[in-house]
Amino acid sequence: MTADQMPLRESDWTVPVYAQLPVEPIRGDGVYIETRDGRRILGLYGGHAVACLGYGHPGLLDALRTQAETLLFQSNAVPMAVRAEACRALAAFAPEGLNRVFLVNSGAEANEAAIKLARLYGHQRGIQNPAIVVMENAFHGRTMATLSASGNRKIQAGFEPLVSYHRA
Repeated sequence: MTADQMPLRESDWTVPVYAQLPVEPIRGDGVYIETRDGRRILGLYGGHAVACLGYGHPGLLDALRTQAETLLFQSNAVPMAVRAEACRALAAFAPEGLNRVFLVNSGAEANEAAIKLARLYGHQRGIQNPAIVVMENAFHGRTMATLSASGNRKIQAGFEPLVSYHRA
């Protein structure tokens, strides 16, 4: 096989952030994925718990097709009815008193916003340096604030000084 016939390997082109698993999915069907080496396995991974939707469900495909034919994305700086509907549904799911939604692109951005909101809340109540409590050995993201909150020295090494938190 010549070099131009070799399949591309993602790891040849990406920063080595993750240890790659010995599975390369090429197709999904319902709750199963088919791997490059021909295995059909139960797809229990949901993309960091943000895409647990299965594969090829007709209702999901119809919703995606309809939205793609209408309008895929616009900045949060412009209003969209589909986003308003999603926010209304999320707010209805939230505990009483939490009736607003902040849409973000990643878990790190969500955690970063939660840290900022906690600090703002503390400052508004006259607390000079409000404490943020984080969990040891948890993973909260790759931004400086969330990396610092993660409590895993292996992934924090080399990025000092870290943001300080009260560890629980």
